[in-house]
Amino acid sequence: MSLASRILAILAILISTLPLSEPVMASNNPISAIRLTRHQCSLGACPDYILTLRSDGCDSLLGIANFALIGSYSGLQSQFANAVEAIDDHHFFQLKSDYPVGSIVLDAPESSLEVFTAHAAPKKVTMAGTKGVPESVVELFQIIDGIGFTDYWFNDATKAPVSTANAGGSLTIKPAGFQPCGEEHL
Repeated sequence: MSLASRILAILAILISTLPLSEPVMASNNPISAIRLTRHQCSLGACPDYILTLRSDGCDSLLGIANFALIGSYSGLQSQFANAVEAIDDHHFFQLKSDYPVGSIVLDAPESSLEVFTAHAAPKKVTMAGTKGVPESVVELFQIIDGIGFTDYWFNDATKAPVSTANAGGSLTIKPAGFQPCGEEHL
């Protein structure tokens, strides 16, 4: 065996014993919040809103344009555990940061999904349109949207309920005690 072959064999052994860094997973580092942002496209017809689901159950929705709820809303009955399960099932922490990779997409709706954890910097995945984006990535964004839209939303200004999709009974909010779940809670 030549000296070069021996050195390569030793290097291969040394490299194989090095610990591999693993991506931060929700089970090792609890997820504290999930934020889905949909941006208006350049021609102006795409929905523009920010949906934030939180582990403490105090969710927020900011409708900016081309969306059914314009303004600031707070949700009190989200299915956060289902959102975390979707993040884990779709291997969010192993996704690339931008889709489609290496492409420029004109006038496509841009969306981003950001996951906040207790012990690491947030991870963000951005998607421009859906062409060339893996189905599982598109599906994850749709699942988070769907979970957010089953929340029980209250208008932050009027304190009035605006949806009853997930009511499961009745909720009463006393205006004096109502605290909106705005973005500052992150």
